[in-house]
Amino acid sequence: MKNAALTPLPKSTKYGHYYLLSESEGVISIEPTTYGYVKSVLFQLVGWDKYILTEDEPLLRYIENMISARGGVLCKYKIVPAGVAGKVVDLMTRNQAEEFLGRAENVICILDGDQRAYRWVRNNEKVLVTPFEDVEEDLFAMKVNGELEFDFACSNHKEFYSEVIRRGCMSELQIFSLLNGRQTEGVEELQNTLMEFLNN
Repeated sequence: MKNAALTPLPKSTKYGHYYLLSESEGVISIEPTTYGYVKSVLFQLVGWDKYILTEDEPLLRYIENMISARGGVLCKYKIVPAGVAGKVVDLMTRNQAEEFLGRAENVICILDGDQRAYRWVRNNEKVLVTPFEDVEEDLFAMKVNGELEFDFACSNHKEFYSEVIRRGCMSELQIFSLLNGRQTEGVEELQNTLMEFLNN
């Protein structure tokens, strides 16, 4: 019999998202999860030296921009958006036990700054946070506070972020530069830690 071709994993299902069935200490649970999480566990994303696990696409692009701004990366790395913060850290923790991504020292998490008070961040040197609360939320807060004067209304931070870029008011790189300028010391500290991880 001929080998069947592997069907690519779809990024979404007719139910809107994936579900993860897991067992811990004899208790079986099922809960919604993300495409990135499922792909990481099932297909093991092999072939990379280092892995950076993060929450979503805007944060992925922010991290990419931070790395490219410094340059000189000596390894092959992969940034994986894995969903909500707790899931991101859970993926890293599972890898520490199973090493489906790679050795534990080659995997870190970078989360939005609004996660810094949560248990999965405190006293965990493998979990880094941005110096601002959230890329999208911080930009929206600037509009609400009158720091940005754009003449269109949006009901939430995600919609506003998308509209700012879609309408050409600012590019995403300009947004990153604006946010970085408000937290220069924190940005430099995160960038230094990130580059040390990638180059050691």
